[in-house]
Amino acid sequence: MQLKCPSISFEILIRILKRFSLLKHHLFRVKCAMDFFRILPIFFTVLFSLTGAICPSYTYAEDPITQTELESRRYDYKQMFEFVRDFLTGERGQRLQKEFFPIAFADELVISEELQKEFGFPERFKELSVQQFLIILQSHPEKWDELRTILKQIPTNFDSENLEALELSKLAMKRMHEFIESEAVQKLFSKLNNPSVPFLLDPGPGKIGYRDLQFYANHSRRGLNGKHYRKHNLVKKLTRLLDKKSVKQIVGNTYELDLPEITDVLIKAHKNGKEVYWGVDKSVHSEKSKAAIQRLKEAGFEIVDQKAEAELSFLEQQVLREKRKGKNAIYLVNSTGLNHQKMISINWDYEASARVIFSSGNFTLSGLHPLGDLGDTPFSDPRAIPNANHIATMRSHALAQLVRHQSIMMFDLGLRGRELPFSGAFAVHGAPRKDGTRPKLEISFAPAGGLGNIGKHIIGRSIRESIGPIGMPQFNFSSRSIEAELLQYAIKEKEAGREFVYWGIGDTSSAMRDWSRYLSMGMLKLIKTKEEKYYTEDLESPWRNVLSNKEILRQQARIRMAPDRYIFKDYITTPDGVERKISGKLHHKAAVFGGAKIISEEEARGRSHYLAPDGLRYIPAPGGQAILADSFNFSDSAETNNEQILRFLNEPKATNFAWSILWGLVEDSTRNVVQEANRKNEIFNRLDKLISFDNPFRSSTVKSCKEI
Repeated sequence: MQLKCPSISFEILIRILKRFSLLKHHLFRVKCAMDFFRILPIFFTVLFSLTGAICPSYTYAEDPITQTELESRRYDYKQMFEFVRDFLTGERGQRLQKEFFPIAFADELVISEELQKEFGFPERFKELSVQQFLIILQSHPEKWDELRTILKQIPTNFDSENLEALELSKLAMKRMHEFIESEAVQKLFSKLNNPSVPFLLDPGPGKIGYRDLQFYANHSRRGLNGKHYRKHNLVKKLTRLLDKKSVKQIVGNTYELDLPEITDVLIKAHKNGKEVYWGVDKSVHSEKSKAAIQRLKEAGFEIVDQKAEAELSFLEQQVLREKRKGKNAIYLVNSTGLNHQKMISINWDYEASARVIFSSGNFTLSGLHPLGDLGDTPFSDPRAIPNANHIATMRSHALAQLVRHQSIMMFDLGLRGRELPFSGAFAVHGAPRKDGTRPKLEISFAPAGGLGNIGKHIIGRSIRESIGPIGMPQFNFSSRSIEAELLQYAIKEKEAGREFVYWGIGDTSSAMRDWSRYLSMGMLKLIKTKEEKYYTEDLESPWRNVLSNKEILRQQARIRMAPDRYIFKDYITTPDGVERKISGKLHHKAAVFGGAKIISEEEARGRSHYLAPDGLRYIPAPGGQAILADSFNFSDSAETNNEQILRFLNEPKATNFAWSILWGLVEDSTRNVVQEANRKNEIFNRLDKLISFDNPFRSSTVKSCKEI
C-alpha cells in the first residue's frame, strides 16, 4: 500500500504526541525501555511521513499482493479503462500528452521510417496511445497505486524556471520509464506504434474473448453454398435481447431513435430499476425521434443536452453531473461530426451474461422495422420496407466493458473530437479450433481510433492483406484512399497472373454522385454545369492503365446498383386518408476480403457452391476478413464522426455472412454502373451521351439471377 502524504493540523499532531507520551510512560513502568527505543525510529519515520516533513515524492511501503489478486487485476478492464479516463482525457491528459509522455518515452514513441512511409504519418514522433497505456497497466498490476501517484503528482506546468517542479518532473519521468524497461514490455509497447496492431483484450487463462456470435439481416441472402436464407425481423431480435429478465444494465448509442418497440423496452427497464443510458445525435432530426425522446422524458429519464451544457461554466457542469449520478439518462450527444455509432452493451458488470450488439442501421422505423416507415401504423404497403441493414451480437465481457467505457467518455465526460484519447484498435479472440487457430475480432472507434485514420490503417490494411475476391455492399463509398488501396491490390493481382475480382453494390442515391468511388471504379464521370448534366466515360481513369479492355467490361458489370425496391422516395396515402412519406436505401457498410475461392466447372460438380452472375463458381475458403455491423461509411467524413468499425479475421461465420449479403442483393439488382449512367442520361434527355456497353456475361449460364 502506498504511504500518502496528507497535511495534518497542529491539534492532531499534539494529540498524537500525547498518546505517544502515555505509551512511553507505560513502557517504562513495565521496564520495557529497550523495546521503546527500538520502536522510536519507526514511530518518528511514520509520524514525519504523515506530516509531510520527510515524505519523498515516491516512497512506498507496499503490502504484499497475492498472485490471485495480481491475475485478477491483470484482466480487470473496468479499472484499466478508469485509468485511461483519469489520465489520458481532459486537461490533465492533454498536459501529459504534450509535455510529459514525449519526454518520458522519448525513444519509444519514435516510429521507424518504414512505418512513417507506410501509414503516412506527418512526423516520426507520435502520441502515447490508449493501447500503449494499457500495456503498462496490464504488465504491472502490482504497481497501479504507484502509477496513479506518479501521474497525479505531475506539476500543472513545466515552467523551466521552477526548479522544484523540474526536479519533480524529471524524477517522475524516470519512474515512468521504468515501467517499460523490461524487454518483453518494451517490445509490446513499441509494437503498438504500428496502427494496424491491436491491443488484445485477453479475458484471462481458460476464458474466451467472444462467443455465441450471431448475424441477422433484414433481407434475403444467398450463401456461398448456394442456399437461400430468409430475412430476419431485426426489431424482434433486438427487443428479445434487451427485454430478458437477466438484463440488469443497458447502454446504447445510436444516431437516431424512433422505434416504439425499443423505446418501450427502455421505459420498462427503467421502471424495473435497471441501469439504462442511451445516446442520440444532438440534432434529433425527425418529429418521430423528438416524440420518442419526449416519451422517455415523461417516463422519468433525465434528458442531457450536451450542447446546451457546453455553454455553462465548468463548475455549473460539474454540479449537473453530480446531480444526475446514478440516474438513468438520455444524452443528446454533442459530437464534432455526427454521433453515428449504433452499438449496445448489456450487463457490463456481470461477466456471465455480458453481451454486445452492433448494427449497420439506425434504430428507426425506416432503418430496421419490417414495415419500414409504416411501422408505427396499422397499415402496410409492399413499397414500405426497411433500409437494407444487418446486426451482429455476441457474448463478451471485455467488449461490454469497452463499449461502456466509450459511452462514459462521450456521455458522462462529454468528450468530442480530439478530446477523445488517441487510440488504435482492440481485439478479442473466439474459441480455439482443433487445428490451433483462433478467429479474431478487431474493433476501433472514430474519431481518434485507428491512430486517427481508420480508412487507411484499418480498411486499407484489410485490402493489402487480401487473398482472393473482394465484395463491398456500401451505402456511401467516397474515400479516395480506399479506392487507391484497391487499385494497388489490382496491380498486385495482375502481376501474380490473377484476375482482379471485385464486386460492389451501392445505394443508387449515392453510387452515381460525382464523388462516388463506384462511379470512379466504373471508369465513368459526371459532367455537371449550369447548362448541362450527363455521364460519360472517364478516359483518364488510372484503372484503364491496369485492366485490359475485357477486364474493364467485367469490372463495370460487377459494380451494381441496389435492387429497385431501394431506389425510391415517395408518398403514399394510407386507408385512413393520410399521406405518408416512405423511402428505402441500401444502408450496409460492409466489406469482405477473401474467404471465398473461385473453382472450375469440373471442380464444382457434386459440390455445394454459388454460381454467380459473372458465370464463376464460388465456394467458402479458409482465412479471409470481413467488415460487418459497423457504422463507418467508407468516406473521409466518417473519420470525424462518432463511429464503430468491426473487422473479423479468420471467422467463417463473418465472411460467409458478408458474401451472402452481397449475393442476395446482386441477384435482385437489375443494372450495373454503365446501365444506370445510361438510364440517367435518358432522364437528362442526353441520348447523344449514351455509353456503349457490351455485356461480358451475357452468355453465362446463371441460375436464379437477373440478366446482368
